[in-house]
Amino acid sequence: MGLCFAVQQWEDRRFSVECITAEVQDLYRLDARQAKRIQEINYDFYDRVSKASFHYLLNEEACEKEIERLTLEKNEAVMSVVKHRMSHRTVGTEVGLQ
Repeated sequence: MGLCFAVQQWEDRRFSVECITAEVQDLYRLDARQAKRIQEINYDFYDRVSKASFHYLLNEEACEKEIERLTLEKNEAVMSVVKHRMSHRTVGTEVGLQ
């Protein structure tokens, strides 16, 4: 049963990252290199959340704080890629940021 659960978790992680990457790539019209970077950021985030969840297994408050910190860090990294993309757009093109 443990192996089946681990495989399911791995597939859920992969599916989530692929969906998030596709949405962000489409929304901000990222090129393949930028989308790959977003994907790497999200895989790293999921791995770090899994480690934090295990590390703080008996301390829910500490776990929540660590996951919140990791989420902020991930969001900053993603926005850095998006902002870099936006800063390199040519003048006069429509930007999807609001």
